Amino acid sequence: MPKVAILGKPSLDLEKVKVFSNEGIFRSDATVKEGYELANEAQQQMTEEAISEGILQKSTNKCGTVFEKYVWFSRL
Repeated sequence: MPKVAILGKPSLDLEKVKVFSNEGIFRSDATVKEGYELANEAQQQMTEEAISEGILQKSTNKCGTVFEKYVWFSRL
């Protein structure tokens, strides 16, 4: 069986994104470049959290179960 891997990135609805800052009242508005950097950082963080929650192990287990059932049904 091939090794389980995450093939894509989490999607973000950029129409609903709000940027908050803890840098104080004198901070300038966020730029588009900064917004994309924050979005990329958020996507990376979501991927890391999913991995730490065990998504790869759970996927491996599910894949094994499906494969076993497929082999069992193909013998009928």
